[in-house]
Amino acid sequence: MRIVSSLAAGLLLAGCAAAAEEAAPAKDLNPKITALGDNTWLRMKPPREPNGRNYSGACIGDGKLGKVWYWGGGHFSYDCNDVDFYDLVTNQWTRSYQPERNPWGAKNRWAVSPREGSPTARHTYQQVCWWPERKVFFLHSGRNTWEFDPLKMKWACVAGEHSKNKRFSPGPQGVQNVHCFYSPEFRAPVSIVSTGQRGLYVYRVEKGWTKQKTGLPQQAVWNEMYSAHVPSLKAHLISQRKAPWMWLYNPKAETWTPLADVPEALRGCQALAADPVSSVVLAVVPDRKEKAKLKRLRVWAFEPTTRKWVEVKPGAVVPRGWGSWAPLWYDADHSVFFLLNRIHQSRCETWVYRYKRAKEE
Repeated sequence: MRIVSSLAAGLLLAGCAAAAEEAAPAKDLNPKITALGDNTWLRMKPPREPNGRNYSGACIGDGKLGKVWYWGGGHFSYDCNDVDFYDLVTNQWTRSYQPERNPWGAKNRWAVSPREGSPTARHTYQQVCWWPERKVFFLHSGRNTWEFDPLKMKWACVAGEHSKNKRFSPGPQGVQNVHCFYSPEFRAPVSIVSTGQRGLYVYRVEKGWTKQKTGLPQQAVWNEMYSAHVPSLKAHLISQRKAPWMWLYNPKAETWTPLADVPEALRGCQALAADPVSSVVLAVVPDRKEKAKLKRLRVWAFEPTTRKWVEVKPGAVVPRGWGSWAPLWYDADHSVFFLLNRIHQSRCETWVYRYKRAKEE
């Protein structure tokens, strides 16, 4: 029996060792973030905060300098063409390359840097998405469409007047009237253009932009939009700046369903992100009832099954700021929401918020 038991134990240990070798390596995590409790905010206080970039949002994807991507600006704020990256693990903001302050033609807002091949700094709102299949940040801005490779630190204009093939890129009359997001259903970027060459467009590598057959509802025309994907509904929850305030948009069915009973506090919300673990969408909005210049940021949760919003009330430590221009993104590795908290035209704060901890396997 002892011989058999020893043999069985040896085989078991060998099997465990082999399984461990085949298993994916554990991801590096930030211990301060992993220790964060549910329904709790944490200000990260990195050694350097990024400059504020007015009317420009962040995006989360992947890159050698960090997951969070922040580019854009101008309009009484930072107006250089470099990209800021934030690494949640090391709590560091890093620049992509030496900044240029539009030396190649200040009057031409659609110009391209001869050194970096990058566009000039401009407002991005929520016009940037991470394209996981291509591992690039995808930007649809005005009359041009761009990809930014975070490993090579290189821009490429893939459609529009600066592209090599001069592909069509749908342009609006107002730069804020474009909303670009990644659709898991299409495995491709989708753009909503609400003025000018308005319509819904899907971008394919081989074809470029293709216009969808169904147009925009009249209530969505001439609008500034922000959104988050809702996996359980296979739709995007879209917030806009006028009634009906929010939609559920199904890109494959091309249907727009107005959301009923949107709380007044959430009307015109610009900070939306989905938590696939908890199956909710979170919204962060400033408390408009406060008279302070920097208002307390309130957290709301959207439950897809009931299609209702419920306010979540975190503990005593709560950020005060603007809650504007796509600042909220979900990081699955840490199961937290990243928030780029704008507090001034040229200043930001880095925060994270945990709604619920992911269950241990």
